[in-house]
Amino acid sequence: MTRTDLRARLDAFLFAPVRPLPAALFRVALAGLVLAVFWPHPLFEAPGAPHATANSARLNASFDAAGGYWPVVVTLAVLFAAGVFPRVTGLMLAILLFLLVPLRGRRPGRQVTAMTVLLFSFVRSDAALAPGRRMRGASSDAGPGWPIRLIQLQLSLLYLVNAIAKTTPDYLSGGTLAVLMTMPHFLVRPVDGAITVAGLTMPLWLAATGVVLIEYWLAFGMWPRRTRMATAVMGVAFHASLRLVVRIGYLDLVSVFHYLAFVPR
Repeated sequence: MTRTDLRARLDAFLFAPVRPLPAALFRVALAGLVLAVFWPHPLFEAPGAPHATANSARLNASFDAAGGYWPVVVTLAVLFAAGVFPRVTGLMLAILLFLLVPLRGRRPGRQVTAMTVLLFSFVRSDAALAPGRRMRGASSDAGPGWPIRLIQLQLSLLYLVNAIAKTTPDYLSGGTLAVLMTMPHFLVRPVDGAITVAGLTMPLWLAATGVVLIEYWLAFGMWPRRTRMATAVMGVAFHASLRLVVRIGYLDLVSVFHYLAFVPR
């Protein structure tokens, strides 16, 4: 491959235009995810969410005392979903969301979601499904695709970091998993070195190794078009299975949601 070919591929990878309608639909869905992951009402609190630390509890109390904070977040999320100056409202929303990341529960899901809002605010997502679009004139694209690529990369790194952290002899042998499964947020307990999930019994080493292999696959399998759909199906099944084993808050919902980031391309 020549240098010219490499540059052409890199340009296509980073700067190919994003399709307006999928970008607008992703914007609307992302605003809904924000409200689900960040809303403080107990109705939306994920079962088994970690208890607040002393610092996060104090921080949460301070935001509860600031009664106007949550209405501003909701207002910005609604404006962002509606396509009202989404670059500005998205950026403002992301700043407020990052301040909420340390609050009780759902921290990893909050962090990933806030970063996605920040990155997506660089997309011209009001090229479709936005007020005043006709007055501004029709647009054939929603801008260059590098923000979407960074959102996709974030998802891949999420899986890859988890997989690398688990690629140790202790984890792959099932020893680490046996210790972890004694914690309260696990729904099943190992018996004689094996676990039973949905009527299927398997050795802990096989379960641990399978989780690691799947996470490695999910880290890379969404990129090639020929494996994208199969990888997405595998990911949904993987996270659905994990819900039978452990309570992990909203991180699985956030992970599966980010599969949609591959649609606007």
